[in-house]
Amino acid sequence: MEAYRGWQRYFNERFQTYGRVVHFYVHFGNSSQSPEARRADAAEGYARIKPFAVLTDANENEIDYVEAMAKRGVLNFGSFYGKEEPFFRKYPKLVWGYQPTLEYSARTYSDYVCKKVVGKPAVLAGSELANQPRKLGLFHTTDENFPGLIRLAELVKKQVETCGGEIAATATFPRCCYAQDNGTQPDYAATNMAEFRSQGITTILWTGGVEGYTGTAASSQGYQPEWIVLGDGTLDGNNPIRLSKNSSAFDRRGIVITPEVFEPAIAQQRCFQAFREVNQTRPKSDMGFICEPYRNLFQLFTGIQVAGPRLGPTSVDTGYHAIPPVRSDDPTSPACFYNDGDYTCVKDAQIEIWHANGAAPGDNRPGCWMIINGAKRYLQGEFPEGNINAQGGGQQCNGHSTSVLIDPNP
Repeated sequence: MEAYRGWQRYFNERFQTYGRVVHFYVHFGNSSQSPEARRADAAEGYARIKPFAVLTDANENEIDYVEAMAKRGVLNFGSFYGKEEPFFRKYPKLVWGYQPTLEYSARTYSDYVCKKVVGKPAVLAGSELANQPRKLGLFHTTDENFPGLIRLAELVKKQVETCGGEIAATATFPRCCYAQDNGTQPDYAATNMAEFRSQGITTILWTGGVEGYTGTAASSQGYQPEWIVLGDGTLDGNNPIRLSKNSSAFDRRGIVITPEVFEPAIAQQRCFQAFREVNQTRPKSDMGFICEPYRNLFQLFTGIQVAGPRLGPTSVDTGYHAIPPVRSDDPTSPACFYNDGDYTCVKDAQIEIWHANGAAPGDNRPGCWMIINGAKRYLQGEFPEGNINAQGGGQQCNGHSTSVLIDPNP
């Protein structure tokens, strides 16, 4: 609660909100995470507080809570990775996401692949694949618990084929999204990589979803393709590939297209510096979780500010959509604006390369995504010319990291 009081003071002081003072309430939900429990949490919170807006952080069935609040006219702000456009349009003006929609992410990724991968030699592949004409393989999950990832693969396949790229082979993994999946036999990974290698696949398009066996399977077979990864909020963090038992499989051959920003050491990050303006005593070790809600809070207060003196869903919607589409020249901040019929903030991406021996800021364990070209951010249609190595190699580890799932059940 102390952390939220600090953010309350900071944002109220920094934003001109037409004399409003915004109060934060922390609501811990039911111990059950069922859809019914989420809806009950929403009913209880609304009855007690009647909030103008909520920021949610739930591991399971978050959407049931969001929809229950939206039906009551309450605005919601969240990161919402991998949600499709109809999710936001179901409750127009009420549900706002920080990260791009699934469709927008697919177009950004496909834009990169079409411009910098298709029809060019495999410059990052090793062994017999090095500098060969690219032959593309698609890698994705078939886990029906993650329909968004299945949809991403479908969209990317269609878009890449439309620009002239041929998907020569497809490989899938049955369960998502475990860095170590002890409940699944890894045989599929060895079979997938043997099949890709026999077909001469030089470049694997990995369209999201953490999976921990495939890198090891590729290395054990001496198979060294390029990996073009779609950042999904977890796969573009430092932990997932480090925990796949053999991150050397991706060493200087894995490229990620991610909407995440460059995060330097924690003391250099904007959220840390902002919080320190109002709280100098909180231990530095706590700043990781304190910074987690920063971007959603920033989006919320931006909405309050641009809404003008008459605060409500319509004025917030009008204010957001009046923000001009300006590119970002700051690697630590995204380009944030809202297209017609769009309710999400981030509109650009950066490119990173995996270094198995790199160490992220504040973490001495090996393995990190390194920024390329100074973490320059690109809007759709603005990726530079040339092959995927044209902007150089890795320069500095991105501090962005995420928690991962490990299935303990044999």
